[in-house]
Amino acid sequence: MRKSRRLIKFFSLFIALCLIIAAICLVYVRQHEFTAPPEPAGRGQNPPPIRHLFLVTFDALRADHLDLYGYPVVTAPHLTRIAAEGYVFARCITQGVMTFTSGPILLYGRYYADLLDKKTGALDPPFPSLPEILRDQAGYASAVFANHGDFPVNRKLFDAFTDDFHLTESELAKQALAWVEERADRPTFVWLHLFAPHSPQPAAGARFESALAYRLQHPDRFHDVPPLLRPRMKDVAPRNWATYDAAIAKSDDALAWLIAEMRQAGLLERSLVVFSADHGERMNIDGILAHKRWAKRSLAHVPLVVLAPPAWRQAAGSFRTVSTTVRHIDLFPTFCAAAGIDPPQGQAAGVSLWRILDGSIRRDLPAFTDGAGSGIPMSFSLEDGPYVLSHVVSPRKSPYRLYLGKTDPQELKNLRSRHPLAFLSLLYRLSLYPQSPVNHQRYDSGPMTPEEIERLRTLGYL
Repeated sequence: MRKSRRLIKFFSLFIALCLIIAAICLVYVRQHEFTAPPEPAGRGQNPPPIRHLFLVTFDALRADHLDLYGYPVVTAPHLTRIAAEGYVFARCITQGVMTFTSGPILLYGRYYADLLDKKTGALDPPFPSLPEILRDQAGYASAVFANHGDFPVNRKLFDAFTDDFHLTESELAKQALAWVEERADRPTFVWLHLFAPHSPQPAAGARFESALAYRLQHPDRFHDVPPLLRPRMKDVAPRNWATYDAAIAKSDDALAWLIAEMRQAGLLERSLVVFSADHGERMNIDGILAHKRWAKRSLAHVPLVVLAPPAWRQAAGSFRTVSTTVRHIDLFPTFCAAAGIDPPQGQAAGVSLWRILDGSIRRDLPAFTDGAGSGIPMSFSLEDGPYVLSHVVSPRKSPYRLYLGKTDPQELKNLRSRHPLAFLSLLYRLSLYPQSPVNHQRYDSGPMTPEEIERLRTLGYL
Protein backbone atom coordinates (compact mmCIF):
# COMPACT_ATOMS: atom_id res chain seq x y z
CA MET A 1 0.00 0.00 0.00
CA ARG A 2 2.79 2.36 0.93
CA LYS A 3 4.60 1.46 -2.26
CA SER A 4 1.56 2.33 -4.40
CA ARG A 5 1.16 5.63 -2.56
CA ARG A 6 4.78 6.47 -3.20
CA LEU A 7 4.33 5.66 -6.87
CA ILE A 8 1.24 7.84 -7.04
CA LYS A 9 3.06 10.69 -5.32
CA PHE A 10 6.06 10.25 -7.62
CA PHE A 11 3.96 10.31 -10.77
CA SER A 12 1.98 13.28 -9.46
CA LEU A 13 5.18 15.24 -8.86
CA PHE A 14 6.52 14.17 -12.24
CA ILE A 15 3.36 15.32 -14.05
CA ALA A 16 3.37 18.61 -12.10
CA LEU A 17 7.01 19.17 -13.02
CA CYS A 18 6.27 18.46 -16.71
CA LEU A 19 3.37 20.92 -16.64
CA ILE A 20 5.57 23.59 -15.07
CA ILE A 21 8.28 23.06 -17.70
CA ALA A 22 5.68 23.16 -20.50
CA ALA A 23 4.23 26.37 -19.10
CA ILE A 24 7.68 27.98 -18.92
CA CYS A 25 8.42 26.95 -22.51
CA LEU A 26 5.07 28.26 -23.70
CA VAL A 27 5.66 31.62 -22.01
CA TYR A 28 9.16 31.79 -23.51
CA VAL A 29 7.87 30.96 -26.99
CA ARG A 30 5.05 33.48 -26.79
CA GLN A 31 7.39 36.20 -25.56
CA HIS A 32 9.81 35.58 -28.42
CA GLU A 33 7.29 35.24 -31.24
CA PHE A 34 7.54 38.17 -33.61
CA THR A 35 4.81 40.76 -33.41
CA ALA A 36 5.19 44.12 -35.05
CA PRO A 37 5.30 46.84 -32.39
CA PRO A 38 2.71 49.61 -32.49
CA GLU A 39 3.74 52.32 -34.90
CA PRO A 40 4.82 55.59 -33.28
CA ALA A 41 2.71 58.61 -34.05
CA GLY A 42 3.58 60.07 -37.43
CA ARG A 43 5.37 56.95 -38.63
CA GLY A 44 4.41 54.03 -40.80
CA GLN A 45 3.32 56.19 -43.75
CA ASN A 46 5.09 55.57 -47.03
CA PRO A 47 7.10 58.46 -48.51
CA PRO A 48 6.31 59.81 -52.01
CA PRO A 49 6.56 57.30 -54.90
CA ILE A 50 9.93 56.81 -56.60
CA ARG A 51 10.18 56.88 -60.38
CA HIS A 52 12.99 54.37 -61.00
CA LEU A 53 13.50 51.13 -59.06
CA PHE A 54 16.72 49.11 -59.37
CA LEU A 55 17.45 45.69 -57.90
CA VAL A 56 21.12 44.77 -58.37
CA THR A 57 22.15 41.26 -57.33
CA PHE A 58 25.58 39.66 -57.40
CA ASP A 59 25.48 35.90 -57.89
CA ALA A 60 26.85 33.78 -55.02
CA LEU A 61 28.22 36.69 -52.98
CA ARG A 62 28.81 36.12 -49.28
CA ALA A 63 28.45 39.19 -47.10
CA ASP A 64 31.56 38.33 -45.13
CA HIS A 65 33.72 38.51 -48.29
CA LEU A 66 33.14 42.24 -48.65
CA ASP A 67 35.41 44.79 -46.99
CA LEU A 68 32.19 46.69 -46.26
CA TYR A 69 31.33 43.86 -43.86
CA GLY A 70 34.79 43.61 -42.30
CA TYR A 71 36.61 41.31 -44.71
CA PRO A 72 40.43 41.78 -44.51
CA VAL A 73 40.84 41.99 -48.32
CA VAL A 74 39.42 44.98 -50.21
CA THR A 75 37.19 43.11 -52.66
CA ALA A 76 34.57 45.79 -53.48
CA PRO A 77 35.94 49.29 -52.82
CA HIS A 78 33.33 50.97 -55.01
CA LEU A 79 30.45 49.39 -53.11
CA THR A 80 32.01 50.55 -49.84
CA ARG A 81 32.16 54.10 -51.15
CA ILE A 82 28.62 53.93 -52.55
CA ALA A 83 27.28 52.51 -49.30
CA ALA A 84 28.47 55.62 -47.43
CA GLU A 85 25.60 57.47 -49.16
CA GLY A 86 22.91 54.98 -48.20
CA TYR A 87 21.79 52.43 -45.68
CA VAL A 88 23.84 49.32 -44.94
CA PHE A 89 21.92 46.41 -43.46
CA ALA A 90 24.39 44.44 -41.38
CA ARG A 91 22.29 41.28 -41.32
CA CYS A 92 20.22 40.26 -44.34
CA ILE A 93 19.19 36.60 -44.67
CA THR A 94 18.10 35.06 -47.96
CA GLN A 95 15.23 32.56 -47.99
CA GLY A 96 16.76 30.43 -50.77
CA VAL A 97 20.37 29.26 -51.12
CA MET A 98 20.33 28.66 -54.88
CA THR A 99 19.47 31.05 -57.69
CA PHE A 100 16.50 29.02 -58.88
CA THR A 101 14.89 29.35 -55.44
CA SER A 102 15.96 32.84 -54.39
CA GLY A 103 14.95 34.35 -57.76
CA PRO A 104 11.24 33.48 -57.45
CA ILE A 105 11.28 34.41 -53.75
CA LEU A 106 12.44 37.91 -54.66
CA LEU A 107 9.95 38.11 -57.50
CA TYR A 108 6.86 37.11 -55.52
CA GLY A 109 7.73 38.02 -51.93
CA ARG A 110 6.79 34.55 -50.65
CA TYR A 111 8.61 31.53 -49.29
CA TYR A 112 9.60 29.05 -51.97
CA ALA A 113 7.21 26.31 -50.78
CA ASP A 114 4.31 28.76 -51.18
CA LEU A 115 5.11 29.01 -54.89
CA LEU A 116 5.04 25.26 -55.64
CA ASP A 117 2.15 23.23 -56.96
CA LYS A 118 1.07 21.05 -54.04
CA LYS A 119 0.53 17.97 -56.22
CA THR A 120 3.42 18.04 -58.68
CA GLY A 121 6.00 20.08 -56.75
CA ALA A 122 6.59 22.25 -59.85
CA LEU A 123 6.97 26.01 -59.55
CA ASP A 124 3.50 27.43 -60.19
CA PRO A 125 3.02 30.68 -58.22
CA PRO A 126 -0.61 31.45 -57.31
CA PHE A 127 0.30 35.13 -56.86
CA PRO A 128 1.00 38.04 -59.21
CA SER A 129 4.67 38.90 -59.64
CA LEU A 130 6.31 42.19 -58.70
CA PRO A 131 6.60 43.46 -62.32
CA GLU A 132 2.94 42.64 -62.95
CA ILE A 133 1.84 44.53 -59.84
CA LEU A 134 4.04 47.52 -60.65
CA ARG A 135 2.73 47.62 -64.22
CA ASP A 136 -0.95 47.17 -63.45
CA GLN A 137 -1.16 49.48 -60.44
CA ALA A 138 1.46 52.14 -61.19
CA GLY A 139 2.35 51.88 -64.90
CA TYR A 140 5.96 50.71 -64.47
CA ALA A 141 7.89 49.17 -67.34
CA SER A 142 10.14 46.32 -66.18
CA ALA A 143 13.25 44.57 -67.45
CA VAL A 144 15.85 41.94 -66.51
CA PHE A 145 19.50 42.18 -67.53
CA ALA A 146 21.57 39.12 -66.53
CA ASN A 147 24.55 37.08 -67.67
CA HIS A 148 23.54 33.97 -65.76
CA GLY A 149 22.61 31.85 -68.78
CA ASP A 150 19.57 30.29 -67.10
CA PHE A 151 18.15 33.04 -64.91
CA PRO A 152 15.17 31.34 -63.23
CA VAL A 153 12.37 33.86 -63.64
CA ASN A 154 9.61 33.85 -66.21
CA ARG A 155 10.72 36.20 -68.99
CA LYS A 156 7.10 36.72 -70.06
CA LEU A 157 6.53 38.79 -66.91
CA PHE A 158 8.91 41.53 -68.10
CA ASP A 159 8.77 44.04 -70.93
CA ALA A 160 12.41 43.29 -71.74
CA PHE A 161 14.52 40.28 -70.83
CA THR A 162 18.24 39.80 -71.52
CA ASP A 163 20.14 36.80 -70.14
CA ASP A 164 23.36 36.13 -72.03
CA PHE A 165 26.39 34.68 -70.24
CA HIS A 166 28.63 35.96 -73.05
CA LEU A 167 28.00 39.54 -71.90
CA THR A 168 30.36 41.15 -69.41
CA GLU A 169 29.18 42.86 -66.24
CA SER A 170 29.91 46.29 -67.70
CA GLU A 171 28.03 45.54 -70.94
CA LEU A 172 24.98 44.53 -68.92
CA ALA A 173 25.11 47.73 -66.86
CA LYS A 174 25.29 49.84 -70.03
CA GLN A 175 22.31 48.03 -71.56
CA ALA A 176 20.26 48.47 -68.39
CA LEU A 177 20.94 52.20 -68.18
CA ALA A 178 20.23 52.72 -71.89
CA TRP A 179 16.91 50.90 -71.53
CA VAL A 180 15.85 53.20 -68.67
CA GLU A 181 16.91 56.37 -70.53
CA GLU A 182 14.90 55.32 -73.59
CA ARG A 183 11.75 55.26 -71.45
CA ALA A 184 11.79 58.76 -70.04
CA ASP A 185 7.98 58.87 -70.22
CA ARG A 186 7.46 55.87 -67.89
CA PRO A 187 8.56 54.78 -64.42
CA THR A 188 10.80 51.72 -64.59
CA PHE A 189 11.81 48.64 -62.60
CA VAL A 190 15.15 47.03 -63.52
CA TRP A 191 16.65 43.82 -62.17
CA LEU A 192 20.38 43.68 -62.93
CA HIS A 193 21.97 40.32 -62.08
CA LEU A 194 25.79 40.09 -62.26
CA PHE A 195 27.24 36.60 -62.47
CA ALA A 196 31.01 37.06 -61.98
CA PRO A 197 31.43 35.79 -58.38
CA HIS A 198 29.76 32.47 -59.25
CA SER A 199 32.03 29.42 -59.65
CA PRO A 200 34.11 28.86 -61.68
CA GLN A 201 35.78 32.26 -61.61
CA PRO A 202 38.56 33.51 -63.88
CA ALA A 203 41.93 34.35 -62.33
CA ALA A 204 41.28 38.11 -62.78
CA GLY A 205 44.96 38.95 -63.24
CA ALA A 206 46.79 41.09 -60.73
CA ARG A 207 43.82 41.27 -58.37
CA PHE A 208 43.86 37.49 -58.05
CA GLU A 209 47.60 37.35 -57.40
CA SER A 210 47.32 40.10 -54.78
CA ALA A 211 44.41 38.41 -53.01
CA LEU A 212 46.14 35.03 -53.07
CA ALA A 213 49.41 36.43 -51.70
CA TYR A 214 47.59 38.19 -48.85
CA ARG A 215 45.65 35.05 -48.00
CA LEU A 216 48.76 32.87 -47.88
CA GLN A 217 50.65 35.41 -45.78
CA HIS A 218 47.82 36.01 -43.27
CA PRO A 219 45.80 32.78 -42.97
CA ASP A 220 44.84 33.63 -39.38
CA ARG A 221 42.78 36.64 -40.51
CA PHE A 222 40.21 34.57 -42.42
CA HIS A 223 37.39 32.66 -40.80
CA ASP A 224 35.78 31.14 -43.89
CA VAL A 225 38.10 28.10 -43.96
CA PRO A 226 37.82 26.01 -40.76
CA PRO A 227 41.20 24.93 -39.32
CA LEU A 228 40.42 21.23 -39.68
CA LEU A 229 40.22 20.49 -43.39
CA ARG A 230 40.86 17.35 -45.32
CA PRO A 231 44.40 17.27 -46.70
CA ARG A 232 43.29 17.90 -50.27
CA MET A 233 41.63 21.17 -49.23
CA LYS A 234 44.68 22.79 -47.63
CA ASP A 235 46.17 23.90 -50.94
CA VAL A 236 42.95 24.24 -52.94
CA ALA A 237 40.95 26.47 -50.58
CA PRO A 238 43.24 29.56 -50.52
CA ARG A 239 43.49 29.60 -54.30
CA ASN A 240 39.75 29.11 -54.77
CA TRP A 241 38.89 31.86 -52.34
CA ALA A 242 41.44 34.25 -53.82
CA THR A 243 39.95 33.70 -57.27
CA TYR A 244 36.50 34.30 -55.79
CA ASP A 245 37.63 37.54 -54.14
CA ALA A 246 39.13 38.79 -57.39
CA ALA A 247 35.95 37.98 -59.32
CA ILE A 248 33.84 40.07 -56.94
CA ALA A 249 35.77 43.11 -58.12
CA LYS A 250 34.44 42.65 -61.69
CA SER A 251 30.86 43.07 -60.54
CA ASP A 252 31.95 45.91 -58.24
CA ASP A 253 33.42 47.79 -61.22
CA ALA A 254 30.14 47.46 -63.16
CA LEU A 255 28.14 48.68 -60.18
CA ALA A 256 30.45 51.70 -59.81
CA TRP A 257 29.99 52.60 -63.48
CA LEU A 258 26.19 52.30 -63.21
CA ILE A 259 25.93 54.55 -60.12
CA ALA A 260 28.30 57.15 -61.60
CA GLU A 261 26.35 57.32 -64.86
CA MET A 262 23.02 57.51 -63.04
CA ARG A 263 24.36 60.36 -60.95
CA GLN A 264 25.60 62.24 -64.02
CA ALA A 265 22.29 61.75 -65.84
CA GLY A 266 20.30 62.99 -62.85
CA LEU A 267 18.62 59.60 -62.34
CA LEU A 268 20.12 58.73 -58.96
CA GLU A 269 18.10 61.33 -57.07
CA ARG A 270 14.91 59.86 -58.56
CA SER A 271 15.78 56.20 -57.96
CA LEU A 272 15.73 53.55 -55.29
CA VAL A 273 18.74 51.25 -55.76
CA VAL A 274 18.77 48.03 -53.75
CA PHE A 275 21.99 46.01 -53.85
CA SER A 276 22.14 42.42 -52.59
CA ALA A 277 23.06 38.87 -53.64
CA ASP A 278 20.86 35.92 -54.50
CA HIS A 279 22.78 33.69 -52.05
CA GLY A 280 26.24 33.10 -50.63
CA GLU A 281 29.00 30.60 -51.39
CA ARG A 282 30.53 27.55 -49.68
CA MET A 283 33.40 26.63 -52.04
CA ASN A 284 33.45 22.92 -51.22
CA ILE A 285 34.14 23.38 -47.51
CA ASP A 286 33.01 20.28 -45.57
CA GLY A 287 32.20 18.64 -48.89
CA ILE A 288 29.51 21.18 -49.75
CA LEU A 289 29.95 22.01 -53.42
CA ALA A 290 29.50 25.73 -54.09
CA HIS A 291 26.00 26.45 -52.75
CA LYS A 292 23.77 23.41 -52.88
CA ARG A 293 20.86 22.71 -50.56
CA TRP A 294 22.41 23.82 -47.26
CA ALA A 295 20.92 26.61 -45.16
CA LYS A 296 24.34 27.55 -43.75
CA ARG A 297 25.11 31.15 -42.72
CA SER A 298 27.83 31.30 -45.39
CA LEU A 299 25.03 30.76 -47.93
CA ALA A 300 22.19 32.59 -46.19
CA HIS A 301 23.90 35.79 -44.98
CA VAL A 302 24.03 38.17 -47.95
CA PRO A 303 24.83 41.88 -48.28
CA LEU A 304 22.12 44.50 -48.48
CA VAL A 305 22.70 48.18 -49.29
CA VAL A 306 19.92 50.66 -50.09
CA LEU A 307 20.41 53.97 -51.88
CA ALA A 308 17.33 56.11 -51.36
CA PRO A 309 16.21 59.43 -52.92
CA PRO A 310 16.02 62.64 -50.82
CA ALA A 311 12.38 62.14 -49.74
CA TRP A 312 13.24 58.82 -48.10
CA ARG A 313 16.45 60.11 -46.56
CA GLN A 314 14.74 63.12 -45.00
CA ALA A 315 11.98 61.01 -43.48
CA ALA A 316 14.19 58.13 -42.33
CA GLY A 317 17.10 60.14 -40.96
CA SER A 318 20.80 60.33 -41.64
CA PHE A 319 22.81 57.65 -43.40
CA ARG A 320 23.56 54.77 -41.10
CA THR A 321 24.20 51.08 -40.62
CA VAL A 322 21.06 49.16 -39.73
CA SER A 323 21.66 46.36 -37.24
CA THR A 324 18.13 44.93 -37.41
CA THR A 325 18.04 41.51 -39.11
CA VAL A 326 15.98 41.63 -42.33
CA ARG A 327 15.12 39.15 -45.09
CA HIS A 328 14.88 38.87 -48.85
CA ILE A 329 11.10 38.56 -48.57
CA ASP A 330 11.12 42.15 -47.26
CA LEU A 331 12.28 43.51 -50.63
CA PHE A 332 8.96 42.78 -52.38
CA PRO A 333 6.88 45.06 -50.10
CA THR A 334 9.74 47.58 -50.12
CA PHE A 335 9.51 48.02 -53.89
CA CYS A 336 5.72 48.20 -53.66
CA ALA A 337 6.01 50.96 -51.05
CA ALA A 338 8.56 52.78 -53.23
CA ALA A 339 6.03 52.74 -56.09
CA GLY A 340 3.33 54.13 -53.82
CA ILE A 341 1.18 51.01 -53.89
CA ASP A 342 0.21 48.26 -51.45
CA PRO A 343 0.97 44.57 -52.14
CA PRO A 344 -2.08 42.41 -52.87
CA GLN A 345 -3.79 41.50 -49.64
CA GLY A 346 -2.29 38.39 -48.08
CA GLN A 347 0.62 38.06 -50.52
CA ALA A 348 3.60 39.76 -48.89
CA ALA A 349 5.26 37.45 -46.35
CA GLY A 350 7.69 40.20 -45.34
CA VAL A 351 7.52 43.83 -44.27
CA SER A 352 8.73 46.92 -46.08
CA LEU A 353 12.26 48.01 -45.19
CA TRP A 354 10.77 51.47 -44.92
CA ARG A 355 9.26 50.42 -41.58
CA ILE A 356 12.79 49.56 -40.42
CA LEU A 357 14.25 52.84 -41.63
CA ASP A 358 11.56 55.05 -40.10
CA GLY A 359 11.80 53.30 -36.74
CA SER A 360 8.42 51.57 -36.77
CA ILE A 361 10.11 48.18 -36.32
CA ARG A 362 13.28 47.80 -34.29
CA ARG A 363 13.33 44.11 -33.47
CA ASP A 364 15.23 41.50 -35.48
CA LEU A 365 12.89 39.86 -38.00
CA PRO A 366 12.82 36.04 -37.79
CA ALA A 367 14.50 34.68 -40.92
CA PHE A 368 13.59 31.26 -42.32
CA THR A 369 15.82 29.77 -45.03
CA ASP A 370 14.78 26.88 -47.28
CA GLY A 371 17.59 24.69 -48.59
CA ALA A 372 15.41 23.34 -51.40
CA GLY A 373 17.33 21.55 -54.12
CA SER A 374 17.12 18.77 -56.66
CA GLY A 375 18.25 16.03 -54.27
CA ILE A 376 19.19 15.13 -50.71
CA PRO A 377 20.45 15.95 -48.19
CA MET A 378 19.00 19.41 -47.79
CA SER A 379 18.25 21.61 -44.81
CA PHE A 380 16.08 24.31 -43.28
CA SER A 381 17.05 26.96 -40.79
CA LEU A 382 15.43 29.65 -38.68
CA GLU A 383 17.42 32.61 -37.37
CA ASP A 384 16.01 34.88 -34.71
CA GLY A 385 18.15 37.25 -32.70
CA PRO A 386 21.46 35.59 -31.82
CA TYR A 387 20.25 32.03 -32.46
CA VAL A 388 20.10 29.85 -35.57
CA LEU A 389 18.25 26.54 -35.52
CA SER A 390 19.33 24.28 -38.37
CA HIS A 391 17.61 21.10 -39.48
CA VAL A 392 19.28 18.73 -41.94
CA VAL A 393 17.09 16.23 -43.78
CA SER A 394 19.19 13.09 -43.37
CA PRO A 395 19.01 9.70 -41.64
CA ARG A 396 21.55 10.82 -39.03
CA LYS A 397 20.58 11.14 -35.39
CA SER A 398 19.76 14.53 -33.88
CA PRO A 399 19.16 16.44 -37.13
CA TYR A 400 18.62 19.70 -35.21
CA ARG A 401 21.51 22.01 -34.34
CA LEU A 402 21.47 25.31 -32.46
CA TYR A 403 24.13 27.94 -33.18
CA LEU A 404 24.96 31.55 -32.45
CA GLY A 405 24.72 32.84 -36.01
CA LYS A 406 26.44 36.21 -35.54
CA THR A 407 29.41 35.01 -33.48
CA ASP A 408 29.75 31.53 -35.00
CA PRO A 409 29.21 32.09 -38.74
CA GLN A 410 30.73 28.70 -39.61
CA GLU A 411 28.24 26.98 -37.28
CA LEU A 412 30.82 24.87 -35.50
CA LYS A 413 29.46 24.83 -31.90
CA ASN A 414 26.14 23.10 -31.32
CA LEU A 415 24.51 24.78 -28.28
CA ARG A 416 21.32 22.75 -28.26
CA SER A 417 21.94 21.26 -24.79
CA ARG A 418 23.18 24.56 -23.34
CA HIS A 419 20.17 26.65 -24.38
CA PRO A 420 17.16 24.30 -24.17
CA LEU A 421 14.51 27.04 -23.97
CA ALA A 422 15.83 28.84 -27.04
CA PHE A 423 16.01 25.48 -28.83
CA LEU A 424 12.38 24.59 -27.98
CA SER A 425 11.17 28.04 -28.97
CA LEU A 426 12.84 27.92 -32.38
CA LEU A 427 11.85 24.29 -32.88
CA TYR A 428 8.19 25.18 -32.44
CA ARG A 429 8.36 28.17 -34.77
CA LEU A 430 10.38 26.35 -37.42
CA SER A 431 7.49 23.89 -37.75
CA LEU A 432 5.16 26.77 -38.70
CA TYR A 433 7.05 27.74 -41.87
CA PRO A 434 6.20 26.22 -45.28
CA GLN A 435 8.94 23.77 -46.18
CA SER A 436 9.61 22.55 -49.71
CA PRO A 437 9.57 18.84 -50.53
CA VAL A 438 12.98 17.23 -50.82
CA ASN A 439 12.58 16.64 -54.56
CA HIS A 440 10.68 18.96 -56.85
CA GLN A 441 10.73 20.16 -60.45
CA ARG A 442 12.39 23.35 -61.50
CA TYR A 443 10.59 26.08 -63.38
CA ASP A 444 10.78 25.26 -67.08
CA SER A 445 11.78 28.40 -68.96
CA GLY A 446 11.78 26.62 -72.31
CA PRO A 447 14.16 24.28 -74.16
CA MET A 448 17.86 24.90 -73.58
CA THR A 449 20.64 24.70 -76.10
CA PRO A 450 23.39 22.03 -75.73
CA GLU A 451 25.78 24.84 -74.77
CA GLU A 452 23.47 25.98 -71.95
CA ILE A 453 23.04 22.42 -70.71
CA GLU A 454 26.81 21.88 -70.60
CA ARG A 455 27.29 25.15 -68.74
CA LEU A 456 24.72 24.18 -66.09
CA ARG A 457 26.40 20.78 -65.70
CA THR A 458 29.76 22.51 -65.22
CA LEU A 459 28.31 24.81 -62.58
CA GLY A 460 26.78 21.94 -60.64
CA TYR A 461 23.12 22.60 -61.38
CA LEU A 462 22.59 19.34 -63.31
